[in-house]
Amino acid sequence: MIEYFNKQEAAYFSVEEYTDHFKKCWKNLKRNFFKYESLQTYSEPNNPAFVAFEKGDWSTCKLEVFNFISSQYSLFESALQNGISLTRIRKVELPLSNYLKFEFEAYKVISYFGERIGLIKPNHKQSIKELEYFTDFVLFDNQQLFVLDYNAKGLLEGAWFVNHQKDVNKFNNFADKITKKAIPFGEFLKTMSDSTFNSNGMDSK
Repeated sequence: MIEYFNKQEAAYFSVEEYTDHFKKCWKNLKRNFFKYESLQTYSEPNNPAFVAFEKGDWSTCKLEVFNFISSQYSLFESALQNGISLTRIRKVELPLSNYLKFEFEAYKVISYFGERIGLIKPNHKQSIKELEYFTDFVLFDNQQLFVLDYNAKGLLEGAWFVNHQKDVNKFNNFADKITKKAIPFGEFLKTMSDSTFNSNGMDSK
């Protein structure tokens, strides 16, 4: 796999360290926040909504998702009132993984609160060759870059803080490209039938 940043010039943070740095960067955010998600399955053992989802308890899952994101509403509101743009772009493989069906419930609330969410479908691979190489990352004000490190089960293990400008520029260029190509989340949902979200006994209503 092609490495799109030099790990030898990046600082590696544990999950706890990354969380602390994330909070500091968010507090100092001035213009924009960007997140790219590429994995089709993640592991969130400490997330009550995810635990309910794994048990097939869709009603509890949706309630937990709404309650958790609603508790963060002030963060969304403050950012948007200060003219800060919030963008999340996700790579999607079809058919949807069960995890994405869970994650889309969160997207519904997040997008309602003002975050822009776009989806990159499989047919975009022909025009965006870099999709094969870039993995999950977050970018604050086009400058503070964290490349997330997940294990094979989709559990977050840490993050690289990348501050070499040449590498940061690569991620900015990639972010710009996929943002322009992405399909708005709302439009994507309209193309999906109710049966898509009705696996493992989960009611889509």
